[in-house]
Order: sequence, then C-alpha cells, then structure tokens
Amino acid sequence: MKALWYRLLGCAGIALALAVLAGCHALPRTYNDPNLNEPATIERLFASDYWSRLEAPPLTEKGYRKIAITEFSVEFATHKVLLAGAAPASRVDWTLYTPIGLIRAMFGIGRRLTEFDNELVETLPAQMYEDFVAQLEDSSYTVLPKTYVGGAPAVREYRTENSHDSSWLRYFNPVGTDTGRVAVTKTHPIEGLKVVIGAMDGLAEDVDLKVKRQVRADVVVRARFRVGIHKGVAAVESGSIVFVTADEVHGYLQSHRSLVSATPVVNEDAGGFMPFVGTTYVVDTKKFKAAMKQLFPTYLTLARRPESEGKSEADSE
Repeated sequence: MKALWYRLLGCAGIALALAVLAGCHALPRTYNDPNLNEPATIERLFASDYWSRLEAPPLTEKGYRKIAITEFSVEFATHKVLLAGAAPASRVDWTLYTPIGLIRAMFGIGRRLTEFDNELVETLPAQMYEDFVAQLEDSSYTVLPKTYVGGAPAVREYRTENSHDSSWLRYFNPVGTDTGRVAVTKTHPIEGLKVVIGAMDGLAEDVDLKVKRQVRADVVVRARFRVGIHKGVAAVESGSIVFVTADEVHGYLQSHRSLVSATPVVNEDAGGFMPFVGTTYVVDTKKFKAAMKQLFPTYLTLARRPESEGKSEADSE
C-alpha cells in the first residue's frame, strides 16, 4: 500500500514539474480594468497580447469595405477542468494522464460544469452579432444582410450543422487556457446562419472565395466566439477565432486571453459542489447577457489592428 502511495506521489510530482516547465497563462483581465478605458490604450498595450493574426488581411487596406459574414456562432464552454492549487491558468494539464489525475476526476475535484438555459443559447448569438456588426459599421464598413449572403449558391458548399457539440476527444486534450482546460463545448449560430465545420469538397476558404465573388463582397468573415463562466463571473474566452478571406488571401485572428466581468452572473441558490460530479454553475440569463453587453465590445476592440502595425518606415515619416 505504501509503495502505491509513493508511486502516486511520484507521478503527481512529475506532472507538476511538467506543468511548471510548460508555463502559465496570464490571469484573465476584467473589462473595467482602468487600462481598458481608452481604445487607443487597448490597441497599443494589449491587442497583440490578446489576439494573434495569421495572414489575415488587414481590413484597413483600401477597397476592403464590403463584408459578407457566412458564420457567426457562439461557443458555450459547458465543462472545464481546473488544476490543483493555483493552476487554472497553467498551459498544460499533465495530471490528466496520471493516477492522481484519475482520482481527482473520479471525485469531481476541479471539474466545473456550467448550465446555460435554452433562452440564453438561442438569443445570445443575436445580441453579440449586433455588437459585432455595429463596430464594423462604426468603422465605415458595410455588412451585407445575412439573408442576402445566405442566399448565395456557394453557401450550400459549406459542410454545416444547426448546432455543434465538441468531440469527445476534446476531453483528453491537456492544453489549458487562462480560465481552465475546456473539455466540452456547444456551438450555436445566429438565426439564419449555420455552424461551418468544413466544406463538401475542398476547403472552407475555397467556398469563402466563391461566396465573395457571388455576393460581390470585399471580405468574407466566419466568426466564432467562446463564452463561459470563470469563478462565477462571465467570460469572453481565449480560443475565439475569426476567419477572414479577401482576394486570394485567407487567414484568421485567434484570441489567447479571456476578458471577464466584474460581478457574478450565476444563481447562488442553485448548483454548487457535489462529490463525484464537481461544481455546477447555473447561469442567470439576464445577468449574463448584461455582462456580455459590457464585455464583448471591448473584446472586439482588442482585436483591431493598430494603425502603426504593418506600416513601412517611409509611411511613418
């Protein structure tokens, strides 16, 4: 028996050492952080920290003004796992594959389950879509009506679902975010569009180009934003992604940090910890949607391309 415990402790020690070597994410920032009051400050200090850009064409280039959105979905994180101690922000959860990790999972330790009601799942994408479009239009972009875009023949070449549940394989992914390791998600699109999971033939970006030509847009965008609960407060989460196609260039913006609300958005009279199950959060729909009204516009601002980025020395003189 003693030998078994030594073995378990040894495995736990190795897992902890690996997690330390892998490093940690910075903790989530609250939307009312004083440093996030001015858009210019956001872009200068935090844009590159929150979002990375991989070949995504900058929309500020001349001629990129008419936008077609072929997907706008919200990914609800319904099951997370936090590491022991101070490790919700650890990059890798190596305890997942150790005996001590199995014991923790068996007793529900570190497991966080979130219950979103149907009303929230159905209505939040529309609210976030309105904020998304409003920011684009405030920046002098024209967003084509989704009914017009959805009528393009090429849209039928996407491989789509009305809603999308994450694969069971995600549960065994040890990579964490700044709000924990996301194990289960459910993705729901805005009414009139669907969740794009690929293409019937070829790649989804090939379909993007076809849609772009058919609706005469300058840019095609497919956006998916992850939301969830972190310690009882609302979060727009790391892992959100925006695919952008313009001309013959395709790329994406992906977020690496989360932004959280300042006040709780869960029903304190429901849920709680239960052995073998974990901690359950029951979301208050009204509070969560109000928090997103504050969080999401700021999160979008963090994705904007700083004006100085990509300019040549001659341009800046």
